Amino acid sequence: MSVYVNHIDSAMLGADLFNSIDELIRTIPYVKPGYGKSPAGPTKSTVFSEVKTPQIRAMPGFDLLEQEIYKQVSTMTTGIEFKTCWVNAMYKGAFVGPHKHDKYGGVAIYYYKVPDNSAKFQYEMNDTFEELEVTEGMLMIHSPTLMHKVSIHDNEEPRICVVYNFTCDQMF
Repeated sequence: MSVYVNHIDSAMLGADLFNSIDELIRTIPYVKPGYGKSPAGPTKSTVFSEVKTPQIRAMPGFDLLEQEIYKQVSTMTTGIEFKTCWVNAMYKGAFVGPHKHDKYGGVAIYYYKVPDNSAKFQYEMNDTFEELEVTEGMLMIHSPTLMHKVSIHDNEEPRICVVYNFTCDQMF
């Protein structure tokens, strides 16, 4: 499996989760454009905001999101343990360079807000990058060894997602 895609009914998650995410986005600072390292080499990530574990996992509503992700991942593997989590808000002009999440067993991404002209998820397949248009409520689960990147976000409204890295008994 390279990329598994499903949707989560937002009504199941409740208003607490969405209020928590909105509060985080209102209160956290932008990360300035800069360069980082990835297994593929230097990567440029432009303006985005993020808050990491454990702060957000303790916020109202995140337990329901984790339960839903756990339920879907558990159909593919066992021994699932969430290790890191962050909320990513991409603003106009933001993109993320090629990278992997090799230290983990898998990656789960829940797309909360996806306005028109949003950045697309791009993943390497047969030496070329395939493009996947994401939608609100989408849950994407992929292998930690999947080389992927995110195209340029072209909307004044941010594209917001919640990302989890997890370990498991059998990496997929």
